[in-house]
Amino acid sequence: MKKYGSLCAFFFLLVFNMLFTQNFLKVSTFLNLGMQAFSVLMVSIGMSLVIGAGGIDISIGSNMAVAGVVCCLLVEKNMPILVAVLAAVAAAMLIGLFNGSMVALFKIQPIIVTLIIYIAGRGIAQVLNDGKIISFYDNGFTDIGLFKLGGVPIQIYIALAVTLVMIYVVRNSRFGFDIQAIGENARASELIGINTKGTTILTYVAVAVLGAIAAVIDTSRIGSADPNAIGLEVEISAIAAVAIGGTSLSGGKIYLIGAVIGALLMQLITVTINMNNIPYAYSLVVKATVILAAVYLQRDKTSR
Repeated sequence: MKKYGSLCAFFFLLVFNMLFTQNFLKVSTFLNLGMQAFSVLMVSIGMSLVIGAGGIDISIGSNMAVAGVVCCLLVEKNMPILVAVLAAVAAAMLIGLFNGSMVALFKIQPIIVTLIIYIAGRGIAQVLNDGKIISFYDNGFTDIGLFKLGGVPIQIYIALAVTLVMIYVVRNSRFGFDIQAIGENARASELIGINTKGTTILTYVAVAVLGAIAAVIDTSRIGSADPNAIGLEVEISAIAAVAIGGTSLSGGKIYLIGAVIGALLMQLITVTINMNNIPYAYSLVVKATVILAAVYLQRDKTSR
């Protein structure tokens, strides 16, 4: 259950919907599931790296808000789309660099550092455009988020590509090995020559970049950027996805496939709630319960 709990829960909920949810068994439903899960999935992959190294990032939603607003402000000012996207990624990277540096170099607890950005980041996003919603239509930027190849949304292709690349990185690269070694024992990793500080910083930068990409695609798809809504509560779903995917919240072994399935499960919970006309607030309660169950299953044997 610790390693395959997310897969079991996903198939259980899938079967439930097939039996009891009207109009669920449609191709459009599954394509929408993949498209709507895109942000959580991208963030979950990055969060897996941070948690695998023994950290956590609860600021990623606010970071996404900054990236989304920066990108859309530049698009609104008729800057080239590539420049706007790169600026958004750069802004997110700076925040990720701040988080990682505070944790790795100044030894401040990750929950405290990222809580600061969780609060301040969304404020920065609001200040950038005076708290107003940026709306845009019929330009090249909106075409990105709405693009489909063979009837399949571009989000699904991006998510698949990122997943495959990151699985390879975690399983076959020195960076992936170092992350998991640090999560198991940071002091021992330092003694055997691993650059614990640099690796830790890179994990926070990685989740920031993936979050920025998700923010850019999402704002492009909906044709607007609301600093109060971009990335809202994404960290809750991402942490839940990582936890039920089998990656211990105390750090160590990373299970990216589990995190991806967990991200799809988080979105499937929302879809189930919506399609059965249940108030959205109930999905938050269910997700919180999922996190509790995942943490319970991950207890160390010595604590049982």
